[in-house]
Amino acid sequence: MSEVPNLGAETHIETQKTEETARQPAAYDFSATEKAINEAAARINALWIAFIFLCVYIFIATYTVTPSTLFREATVRLPIFNADLPLKVYFIMAPLFVLTARIGFRIFSQQV
Repeated sequence: MSEVPNLGAETHIETQKTEETARQPAAYDFSATEKAINEAAARINALWIAFIFLCVYIFIATYTVTPSTLFREATVRLPIFNADLPLKVYFIMAPLFVLTARIGFRIFSQQV
């Protein structure tokens, strides 16, 4: 039996298929994006934990104020620092401090 001669047509088609698959991107590479997101999340996580600790500290310091302290307008003793603050100064500065920290947290999270 005589075989049909191979004129190289099949080889050309195989070469075209190989070149087309080489041009197509394989799978999307998200490793750089994943790394950037994880770094940003670590910074935001640390800030969030610090903000939560600040809120808990302010809550504990406020919880120690008794009605007799309010009537006598005595000082407020901060729990860890053992510092005395005048009552009016504490109740003006504590909410402003929490609000300022919250605004700073929001601005930082928008930039990341």
